[in-house]
Amino acid sequence: MLRKQGWKRWLWVMVAGLVLATLLAGCTSKTTEKYPPEDKAAAVFGYYWAPTALMGMYDWYILEEPEYDPDIWAKITAAKDDPSLRPLSEACAYETVPITKGVWSGLKDMAPDVYEMLKKMVIGLEPINRTAAWAKAHEVQNWEDAAIWYLQNFEERWKQWVTPEAYEKVKAALAGNPTAPSPEKPTILFGDAQFESIWINNAIAEYIVKYGYGYPAESVQMTTVVWQVALPKGDIHVQLELWKQNLQDWFNEQIAKGTIEELGMTYEGGPQFFIIPQWVHEKYNINTIFDMKDHWELFQDPEDPSKGAFYNCIIGWQCAAINEVKLEAYGLTDYYNIISPGSSGALEAALAGPQKRYQARQQ
Repeated sequence: MLRKQGWKRWLWVMVAGLVLATLLAGCTSKTTEKYPPEDKAAAVFGYYWAPTALMGMYDWYILEEPEYDPDIWAKITAAKDDPSLRPLSEACAYETVPITKGVWSGLKDMAPDVYEMLKKMVIGLEPINRTAAWAKAHEVQNWEDAAIWYLQNFEERWKQWVTPEAYEKVKAALAGNPTAPSPEKPTILFGDAQFESIWINNAIAEYIVKYGYGYPAESVQMTTVVWQVALPKGDIHVQLELWKQNLQDWFNEQIAKGTIEELGMTYEGGPQFFIIPQWVHEKYNINTIFDMKDHWELFQDPEDPSKGAFYNCIIGWQCAAINEVKLEAYGLTDYYNIISPGSSGALEAALAGPQKRYQARQQ
């Protein structure tokens, strides 16, 4: 009888121990969760570039990558067009180079005064950043408003681009007395690849072309792939942001053929990079692109929780394909789904949304 009671007591002790261990394990897992839900909701990983208002509106950390190497970059651009070369064993950061203007080779004969103005036109990185921030703060819908703000605030800069007569006409237009463009002059067509800085740059140039030189001017919306065909044929006349580092083979080929001309810098440097919020970098000690392998769960894809989400360059842009090659070489495609938005606005919203949630937590 005593032996039976001992076995019962031992069994109860064992059951109670298992229950207690289970409860403790549950509590421990909750208190030591690697990524709190509120952090996962406010973390984001993606590609972006400057100049843009987004980079000034929130605190971002640019992930460290291996330095730009021209030999490695040549392999990246080749693999972008030839999947048989992938995956690469290495990749590197984008090269930061001045963003230059390209024009159809016939523009010089069609509108020589506009051609000469564009050669001198340097919008400037700091002025375009300030203009973009002003436009965002004032929720600008008509980009001519941003052009007017730029022209009013950076007069000494643009005065150097134009003839004295054009200067006086632009000043008159800014004062509310514009001279209408002449219908007898050809319309100057600017390529619009649908992103913030090109909208501002086009608006500035178009304002000067219309009210300073008397030519009708307009922007034509098109993807990068389309304007690569349109510019050499003269279907558009001006592309103010070539981003030739992403299009080097095409650029070299068209320059050799004489179908386009490069007319110098639009602004100093067009950096491209991979970013995470600054607070994520500081809290989780994420410093390099390679650190992202260990933290994919922090950036979990809501559509596929088995991987993180990387918000890529816009569909149809060359940087979208380049980033795929780079992430694959960095070994991140096993950990992240690559999401390519359909517009610059969609990409900005994807990156800004988590930052807004983090800011709301701090209030």
